[in-house]
Order: sequence, then structure tokens, then C-alpha cells
Amino acid sequence: MQPFPRPSEPVSERSRDRESAAIATAASPASLQVLIVDDREDSVRILGRCLRQIGYRVRFARTGVECLTQAQAGDINLILLDINLPDTDGFAVCRLLKGNPETDTIPIIFISASNSSDDRVRAFEVGGEDYLPKPFCLEEVKVRIGHHLKILAAQKLLQETNRKLEAEIAERRRTEAILKEQSRYLQTVLDNVPQQIFWKDANLRFLGCNRNWARQAKIGDPQSIIGKSDFELLEDAERAAAFRAEDEKVLASNQMQATLIHQPARPGDDGDCWLDVRRIPFHDDAGHVIGILGVLEDVTERRRAEEKLRAAEEKYRSIFENAAEGIFQASRDGRFLSMNPTMARLLGFGSPEEAIATLQDVDRQLYVQPKRRHELMAYLEQYEDISDFQSEVYRRDGTRIWVSENVRNVRDKDGNFLYLEGTVQDVTERKLIETQLYEQRKKSERLLLNILPQRIAQRLKQQRTTAAENFDAVTVLFADIVGFTELASRVPATDLVRTLNEIFSAFDRLTERHKVEKIKTIGDAYMAVAGVPSPMQNHGDAIACLALDMLSTIEGFCSDEGVPFQLRIGIHTGPVVAGVIGLRKFIYDLWGDTVNIASRMESQGEPGRIQVTENVCELLGDRFEFEPRGLCSVKGRGEMLTYWLVGRSHETPTLELDRPR
Repeated sequence: MQPFPRPSEPVSERSRDRESAAIATAASPASLQVLIVDDREDSVRILGRCLRQIGYRVRFARTGVECLTQAQAGDINLILLDINLPDTDGFAVCRLLKGNPETDTIPIIFISASNSSDDRVRAFEVGGEDYLPKPFCLEEVKVRIGHHLKILAAQKLLQETNRKLEAEIAERRRTEAILKEQSRYLQTVLDNVPQQIFWKDANLRFLGCNRNWARQAKIGDPQSIIGKSDFELLEDAERAAAFRAEDEKVLASNQMQATLIHQPARPGDDGDCWLDVRRIPFHDDAGHVIGILGVLEDVTERRRAEEKLRAAEEKYRSIFENAAEGIFQASRDGRFLSMNPTMARLLGFGSPEEAIATLQDVDRQLYVQPKRRHELMAYLEQYEDISDFQSEVYRRDGTRIWVSENVRNVRDKDGNFLYLEGTVQDVTERKLIETQLYEQRKKSERLLLNILPQRIAQRLKQQRTTAAENFDAVTVLFADIVGFTELASRVPATDLVRTLNEIFSAFDRLTERHKVEKIKTIGDAYMAVAGVPSPMQNHGDAIACLALDMLSTIEGFCSDEGVPFQLRIGIHTGPVVAGVIGLRKFIYDLWGDTVNIASRMESQGEPGRIQVTENVCELLGDRFEFEPRGLCSVKGRGEMLTYWLVGRSHETPTLELDRPR
């Protein structure tokens, strides 16, 4: 197909008029914009006034850069371009415009004071459409601009016409391809349809058949039956007469007739077979019966499948009636459609019929928590099926049991909801065991957290052992109750342990307040540390505050003789190694010189006082008050300068201790 008529083909005057009108409309001055590129005021003024009088919209540019910018804006229809510009020459600007797909279709008319043939040639070489020498003949300018704009409009109309013609050609080819494909597809369907098909005229002579019918009738060429009757094709005249009688019923009644033909097995067959035969009258445009269409389908496999399905249904019914689990079908609004006897017994009813008749509102009658079924339905809306959905339900006598439901949505082949189907188990005993296990697990968690720091306990739950860790900056405290050993020889063990428990329980509350980790107690000694198992920025301040509060707390406890208890406390700061050792009876402990020195500070201290090392004094600075004790001989370390921690500095407000990091 040609986009335009061949020269020999006449073009109607009406078509020419329509094209001319379209070009004239597209070239109308009011719809077009001209860009004048010139740095001379007189030329710009003259051309602008002239073009505006005609009706064109006019824009101006003085340099090549301005010209390129405005042209790329997309609303320029024609450019009057001066050759000599302040920043470049018009030839270079034209070359750039014609090399850009966005601007290459804009007509360019060169304007110049030069009328040399070289400039004219060069203007056309770089892509210019025309050349106007200065001074201008305004009438000539009008005519040439109008001419080029009409050419541009004609080109655009041509392009649009070609585009439409190409689209029509593509659509026609696509339609032809679809028709060809449909014809091929229909032929393929006819040749491969599984049914046996034949058609006859009103005289009951064959007009044709498909390959399957010809193959079953043992006819080599389907075309060979055309014009023949059943008597000519079948050797068994009685059988042919029976077929003709069925065909005549269809012609007489003008109704479809369906029959099932049973063919006993012949030698070599794998059993009897059945054919579903449908005879359908077909009509002409006036509605008169002009023949019959016969469709034969081998339904042997269907018959056998129906027999198997019947047997399977009987087996399923037996399983359904005798299953160990409750089985049910229910509507979306909660009414039971069916249930097996096990389900009825589980709910305390004598029969499924009684349960279905009684349970009309399962939200209220069955579930202990009425909204529980809404949760079940929400899950099914999102996931289609759910397993082990546990709920507490009422039995008929009002007792409660826990059940586990496996439920799914049953839908038809189109995805439409039919009903809910599920199984139910009594899990009351399992629920009781799970509750007991949960309580035991919580109890074990609490015991573990009473023995080990939470971070270490979590690590031990994830792996059987925990590696030791190095901590570069911690502060260790040892405290010992003065005279407690002597008291133990005079006081009954139960009273002694009770008093010791009260004191250490008070100390435990102080460690929690100051975010300090209690490590252990050994007899009447108490050990705590700040900075493990999680580093702490103000670990020294935390231990110092703890020590001062411990001295205040111990004053509230007295022996049976009424003598107040006293503490010796020692503190040192530095690096330690911390971790859990052993396989049984876990304990979180510290090792290193820092621990040993803190212990020496306590054992070599004085009752009612807190002895600290020089390192602690420097760490705490002026936030606390100290008294120098002087040099103290420390086993394994020689002479060490120590101090007494007296209290918090009066100029320092109460410290806000950091949480462990």
C-alpha cells in the first residue's frame, strides 16, 4: 500500500481542498512564532514591526547562545539568522541547530549585509533554507517567510498523513494475520478435537466428518463418506437401521437427542466401553432443519472414574464417620454444615445432628472468648488456611476444654468461597503441660538471672560456655562485716543467717540503685564491681556512692547485744578479666591484680572506713572528699599510697550516674 496516490491515479478536488485548508490553518500567522537573531537594533526593529503587522509572534536573540537556548525551548517555528553575531557566526549556529534532532526541522533564513555568492553557498551548505540580503525588501521577506512556513506545515501534514497510513497498514496486516491464525486454529481444532463428529443432510446422507470419526469407523479418507448413508457404510444392516431411526427422531422433533451406547468388550480390548452420542439439528437462515450434527464422545474413562469416585466416597464416608479427630464443614457466618461423630462427642453431644441443631451461634455458644472466631476468620481471609489454631471452648455441659483447629477455605474452580473445612483435636492435656513447662521456664530464667548478669545469662542460653572478656577500666569493691566471725560463735546459725541475709539484701538493693554488678558473697564478705559485664563511663563514681551508702545502711543493723555492725571497705580501679568458669553451678567472677589490690584495701583497712588506692583518688577527683592515709604495705605490690574516702564533695551536686553502655 502506497502512502500517496501514484501519479497516474486522479486526486479529487475535495482532497486537494482539504489538504490546502489544513496547510493554511497550520501556517496561520497567529499560531506561529518567528525568532529574529541579530545584534543590530535597526534590523531587529524593522523586521519585528513588519512581522507583527502580518500577525506573527516575534522573539529576539542577540547572540548565538541565546538563539540555541530559545530554539531548544520548542516553540519556535522559523528563524531569521544573521551571519555576523557577537559571539560566533550564523553558519556555526545553523550547523548546531541542524545537528540537533530537537531543532533540525526549524526553517532557517539567513540575513546578511553581504550578498556574496560564497556566503549564499555556505548558507545552503550548512542547512539554511533561504538567504535574504540587507537592506530588506519587506514584501519579499513576508512572501519568503510565508512560503517556508507553508512548506513546513505541508511537511508536518505529510508526516502526520504518512503516520496514519502506516498505522492503518499495520492494523490491516495485524487483522489479516489474526484472521489467518484463527482459520488455522479452527482447522487444527477440527483435526484434533477428541470427540468424533459427523454431519448429515436432511436425507440423512453424510456431508462430512472429522478425522477421529473416520478413524473409529475405519475409513481411510474422511472425504470418501460424502453422499453415503449408514447402510452403505455399515455391514450390520440392523445397526444401520437403528442409527437411521435415531436420526429421524431428531429431524422430526427438531430437538437434540442424547443416547448412551454400551459396547461390550471385544477380544483384545481392556474392557467394555461407553459412547455418549448427541444428535443436534442444524438450520438454514430461515430456521428450517437442513440436517443433523452428530457428536460422539468416548466416556469409558469417565464411567470408570465415576465408579472409582463412588467407591472413594464410600471409603471417605467410613473414614469420616470413624476418624479419631473431629471433622467439620461450616459456613462463613459460623453455622455447622456437617460434622463427624467424633466432633460431636468432643463437644459433648450425642450425635452430629444434635450438635448442628443446637450450635446456632458458635461465637457465643462455643468459644470462651467470643472474638476468638473473628481472629480465626481474619487469618483465613489473609492466608486461606491455618494450622494449630488453639482456643478454649465450651462443651455441652458447660465445662471447658482446649482445642486445636486446622481450617481451610474451600473454593470452587472459579475461586468463589463455598465453605470452611477443618479438623479439631482436644489439646487440653497438652495445654496443661505447656503451661507447666512455661512456668518452669520462667522460674529457671529468674534463678539464672539471680546467679548471673543478664547479658551473661543470655549468652549462656545461646551457647554452653562463655569465653572470658577483658575490661580495661572497672572499679572493684570489697566489703567485710567487722567482728562477724566472732559473732558467729555466739549466735545460733539460723539467727546468724537471717541477719546476714537482711544486711546483704539491703546491699543488693543499693547495687541495683547505683547500676553496679554484685559478683558474690563469701561468708560475711561482699564483692561488687562497676563496668562489667557492660562498660560504664562513671564506674568509679558508682562504686564510691555505693560504698558511702553501704556505710550508712550498716548503721541500721545491730548485734543481739545492741552493738552496731561496722564495715571495712576497700576499692581499687583498673583492668580485670571476667567470665564464667566450670560446667556446673555457674558463677560469674573476676580475676587480676585489680581484684587482689581491692581485696587488700579492704583487709588492711579500718572499721567504718573506706580505703582506696591513689588510682581511685585520681579517678574520682574533686567530686569526692579524701583524707590521705599514707603508705600502706600491700602484699605482692610493696608500698602503696592510699586514701580514706570520706564523702561526696559539698560543692558537687548529687551525681547522675550513667547507665551501663
